Amino acid sequence: MTAAAPVAPTPSVLGWARAESGYDPARVAKRLGVKPERVAEWEAGDRVPTMRQIEDLAKLYHRPLGLFFRPKPPVVAPLAAEYRRLPGVIPGHESPELRFAARRMSNRREMMVELLEELSEAVPVFGLAAHLNEKPETVAERLRAGMNLPVESQLNWANEWQAWASWRAAVESLGVLVFQFPGVPLEEARGVSLLRWPLPVAGVNSKESSPEARSFTLMHEVIHLMLAAGHEEMPAANESRRGSDWRIGAHDLRYGPVPTRLGSDERPQVGTEVSHHTTCHGDPASSLGLF
Repeated sequence: MTAAAPVAPTPSVLGWARAESGYDPARVAKRLGVKPERVAEWEAGDRVPTMRQIEDLAKLYHRPLGLFFRPKPPVVAPLAAEYRRLPGVIPGHESPELRFAARRMSNRREMMVELLEELSEAVPVFGLAAHLNEKPETVAERLRAGMNLPVESQLNWANEWQAWASWRAAVESLGVLVFQFPGVPLEEARGVSLLRWPLPVAGVNSKESSPEARSFTLMHEVIHLMLAAGHEEMPAANESRRGSDWRIGAHDLRYGPVPTRLGSDERPQVGTEVSHHTTCHGDPASSLGLF
């Protein structure tokens, strides 16, 4: 029989780490090759896991090993207090993959802010705002002007991948951190923004293999940041409005699609051939003429 760890982990911290990472006991038990009852016993203090099992838990939860030996769980703000409302995602019930992606982006943002402060460099300020009663074209013009990206430059891009790289660089020039996050199903989140200031975050799901789709998702998240800056949107934990309420002017912003034809709410599928300088309507991001 494998011996228990020489120093027992704190049961309450084990339970906190599992819940904070979005796992239920059954899934943890399956990954570690034990029964769910055993996981419950660890978290209740009735049994002590082996050192190998503690290491496996740290790897699964993406937590430092030393965390499990703290006297009590750390006090942290709810993750949903950072990210924007996502259709179909209930705050506090995100998948482990989405929780890890959001937490990692948040940690990297904090590291960047701390680094800039240590170097005595100014932290970029995101200074654009939008309101739900504005026309999409008006918001698009403001965003394009802020990025200092004229249509003439856009027309000279060689291909869609250069377009994606250029849109990303332009957004970063606004004082926004742009990340790509892996491992999250597209059905759960194509993109997510962290409403934190300074240096808000726009995240794009790396499963978006089409550069056109990545470009639009990025701009859609920037629009949400502009709405938050205009005090029109709050983090998911505090946002009570339903999806049908998310409109700029008369245009629905719930899904973030790039119309492939006038009036369409369909997102371009992988392999769809759409010129990156064609202007479509129905959303501020598509009004930029992303394709």
